[in-house]
Formats: sequence, structure tokens, C-alpha cells
Amino acid sequence: MTSSAWPTSDASVAAWGQGLVALVGQHLPKQIKGVQGIKIEQWPLVAPAYIAKACGTVESMYLLFDKLRTTDAIVLLRSLYENVLVFAWIDVDPGENLPRWIKRVCERATKTDDDWRAIGYPILDAANRKYAEDKVSDTAVKFAPNNADMAKAVDRRWNNTFPGHPQITGKEIEFLTFSGLYRHVYRLGSQVVHQDSRGLSSFHTNDSSGFTSVHAERLDKHYIYPWLFGNHVLTLGLAIASVSLGWPAASDAWAARANALGGS
Repeated sequence: MTSSAWPTSDASVAAWGQGLVALVGQHLPKQIKGVQGIKIEQWPLVAPAYIAKACGTVESMYLLFDKLRTTDAIVLLRSLYENVLVFAWIDVDPGENLPRWIKRVCERATKTDDDWRAIGYPILDAANRKYAEDKVSDTAVKFAPNNADMAKAVDRRWNNTFPGHPQITGKEIEFLTFSGLYRHVYRLGSQVVHQDSRGLSSFHTNDSSGFTSVHAERLDKHYIYPWLFGNHVLTLGLAIASVSLGWPAASDAWAARANALGGS
């Protein structure tokens, strides 16, 4: 995938994203056979749920598209990236990585439960609290790594070559791989998510009189960024899903982009 061949108009970007959403919709709802025991431990259930959730996030991003609410879309893009990243990292080796992710989830759950218990409203019942504590205290299982290391592991697994598409090479490694996306999607998205003052730049302007005006969000030349990269993130996730889940076909995921470009 080369950036020079990416969609350049609002209509083609929207067609790409909506094509991906429609593609996943063809496979949902999905009935999963043989789910037994604790559901979070069942990768055949959890994996497609991550894909369904990612698709829903992209669909939500396009609800913001008509008004081009770029700042809010960036918040969703950051969430979308983490969703697809976690799916792709666990999928590298579910037997090894899913327990590590569950341990991290349980650690967060116990901390959240502690906060609510402090005001008299526990959110975990006794059985779930014990389950979470047991997972956290299990020294045989390591915690999941941070997101940057997850991204590196996913890139190593696929060697920048994703199903149905040529290898990502050259400068585009810094933008289109999971590690590259971590830097400019997840890290830069933090400016908006964590209320960095730089995330306010679209909401104030200096005028010729020397005053600074605060106003509703105004677009700059990069306004299409969250939707463009949201499409790319979901496409990578669907390409990986084509191998682990058997759906959708990787060729169909990449075709959604090609169709947006008029079949190129």
C-alpha cells in the first residue's frame, strides 16, 4: 500500500470505510459453536467479538463524518487502533497471549472494584473478584506487554506483509505498520484524549486585530486523517482475521479500498 495511491477525496475515503463496515456486516451475526466455561477465556468467541467491536467503532466514526468532527474522530481512532492491536497481538499466539491479556484485564478490574468498594458499591461479586485475584496472582503467567511492544510483536509476526496485500516497505513502515501507527495514531491521539493543550489548536485562532478568538472546531488540511487511518487500521485487522477466523476474505478487505478508488 502506497500513500500516493490512497483516496484523496471525502467521497472516496467514506466509500472505503463504509465498504469495510458492509463487508463485516455480511458475516454478522456469527454463531460460535462449542463455547464452554468462562467466555473471556474462549478465543473463538473473543476474537470475532473484537472484530465486531472494531467495525462498530468505524461505523461510529462515520456518524461524525458529515460534520467533519475531526477531534472527536481522533478519540475514536485511538480506541480503534488499540482494539485492533490487542486482537492482532493475542492472535499471534492465543494460547500464550490470551492468558497474559486476561491477567492485565483482571488487574484493572480489581483496581476499579477497589475504587467502587471504597464508596460502598462493589462492581465484582465474590466469585468474579476471586477469579480476578487468582489471575493477577498467578506467577506462571506474565502480564501482557505495553502497546508499543505489542505492536512490535505483531509486525514481527507478519514481517510487514499482511494477507492479500504486498509488503509495506520504505518510509511507509513508519506510518502503515502497527509500530508506525502506534507513534502517529496512538501517541498523537493522546494529545486529544488526555487534554493536552495542543489538542485545542482547532478551537482558537489569532485574528488581524491581535485578539484570539475561541470558536467551534475549524478544519485544517489534515482534517481527513482519522477516517483515512481508521480505514487502514480496520483493513489490517480484517486481513489478519481472514487467516485466524476464516472471514472476511483478505482480498475482499483490500477490495473495499480498491473499489473506493474506482477499481484501481
